[in-house]
Amino acid sequence: DLDIVDRGLRNCNWSADLYIEKMRILDANKEPREKVQIVLEQATQIQYNNADPIVKIWIEYLTYLARKTNFSDEKEVDILRNNFNLAWNTLGWQFGNLADCDCEILKFWGRIEYSKMNDHNQGKQLWNTVMESNENFLKTALWIEFSQLEHQYRGADAARLIFKRALKVHELNDIPSMASYWIRFERGVRCRV
Repeated sequence: DLDIVDRGLRNCNWSADLYIEKMRILDANKEPREKVQIVLEQATQIQYNNADPIVKIWIEYLTYLARKTNFSDEKEVDILRNNFNLAWNTLGWQFGNLADCDCEILKFWGRIEYSKMNDHNQGKQLWNTVMESNENFLKTALWIEFSQLEHQYRGADAARLIFKRALKVHELNDIPSMASYWIRFERGVRCRV
């Protein structure tokens, strides 16, 4: 209930979960986008000790915005892209290298570029940034997801390039799983021919 959340925010205005719940309630009540945006603005005014609460709030807002976006309307797509860009840059300004260490915003943005916005080059560019950030290049699961996106939207050869890049990383956290996944991928590709 909105009244309960508002009372909670008066007492705990630092609670990311309460801001997220308020956005969800406004969405469920079919309130205008501007009201949800006001909640985002209020939440991002709080001085948090680390980026995690802000990342959660931005992810919730961007998820809401993506659900409401008409992807055949270029203006609405631009609004969504601008919000992704604003989220990423704002976090960087506030927290530097400690902002969104897992690149949740960039991964989400990249997935939407591949799937809904049909800009596969932008999707790949965003995922390249993900893989170059922090120590993401060491994470087999991220390489596998990247290869799946490339395969689905750009084809088998594009996925193979990702596999090759991944297996050049000597410190990869699970080289046998990466190699095994590539073998299964090739079997699957051959069976479809």
